[in-house]
Amino acid sequence: MHFGKKLASVDETATGVRVTFADGTMAEGDVLIGADGGHSVVRQLLLPHFGFVSADLCGAMGRTPLTERFRRLVYGRGTMVKGPHLNLMLGRMEFANAPGPLGLPPTSSYVRWVLLMPPDHPAAQPTAVMPDVRKVVLELIDGWHEDLTDLIKQSDAFNSAIGSPVLLDQPVTAWDAERITMLGDAAHLTIASGGNGANTALRDAEQLTQRLTNDDDVVASLRAYQTEMLEYGNEAVEFAKENQKNFVPESAPAKAL
Repeated sequence: MHFGKKLASVDETATGVRVTFADGTMAEGDVLIGADGGHSVVRQLLLPHFGFVSADLCGAMGRTPLTERFRRLVYGRGTMVKGPHLNLMLGRMEFANAPGPLGLPPTSSYVRWVLLMPPDHPAAQPTAVMPDVRKVVLELIDGWHEDLTDLIKQSDAFNSAIGSPVLLDQPVTAWDAERITMLGDAAHLTIASGGNGANTALRDAEQLTQRLTNDDDVVASLRAYQTEMLEYGNEAVEFAKENQKNFVPESAPAKAL
């Protein structure tokens, strides 16, 4: 594993793939697997005509160190707290082993929280300047239980943000490259939906591993994987679009004039 590399271009050779990085260095291999997320450089190279559309959601999110007090707010791995026209989603991110030895920044266990913003809130507008996220959330949940308000107050300001997820403007279609493929959000960008995206990425990895280890014809293996993955991957995206209705709070009733 090498950090600090940015993919610039890819060329298929007679026996494999040659990639060039932004720093001018090169690498060669049998195949290239784009597992580089929703804004995948590999997908941009394979399907440059694909763009993004808004998922019509906006969420304030952050994380708070996991304490015994906050642990009991999260049943299992996740909890949804439904308030008046607001939904606060909590996820317990508890590490059995510290991620530091993997070369990642040292991170202790925490509660991840996401509050879906009312679409007409000033902070949810595309042109809004990034506000104090915790202040915005506390104003929205004013009057909620003190365990929830304290969860927000004690969150890490550096890791708080307001953002809107995006989707690809069309379902991913087959590409012509023979030794280049993709998995996860690079191949089927989906919005958060109860683990749908992560589970589909794991399915990709399993299917791709089986294809490459059980068939000597690499090109045929990748082609078969691509066909199968695009079918269930695009289905996962559509499922997430439909399932997002379960996370969106009901609109506040119109006020009489």
